[in-house]
Amino acid sequence: MSSASLTAASIIFLAVVSALAVYRARGDAGATSFIVLADLLLAFFLLSVRWFEVLPPGDAARKRKAKVIICLSATSVNLLFSWKVSFMMPLGFAAVVWTISLTTVVAGFYLLFCLEEN
Repeated sequence: MSSASLTAASIIFLAVVSALAVYRARGDAGATSFIVLADLLLAFFLLSVRWFEVLPPGDAARKRKAKVIICLSATSVNLLFSWKVSFMMPLGFAAVVWTISLTTVVAGFYLLFCLEEN
């Protein structure tokens, strides 16, 4: 299966699962807003990763721009889910969730921008 079809399948799966979630959350504007925002961010992340994959190897400037977009979209998704999960947990567990989330953001930034490509 090609990368393009995997991206398309992922977005279709995301749309179906989200439609079911919106149906279950009918009447709850906060939950519906969260689902829609999460879907938009995830779809943007998947499309930006796909864009990065199809860039030619010699196009360093566009690859760097794509990495910035991927890093920002991944960070947005990560922080959105951490924010949602932390409200459902006691303070100690919420601190652990935020610590893991921020560690993931820092590690992702390091892996994308600080390591030399081989």
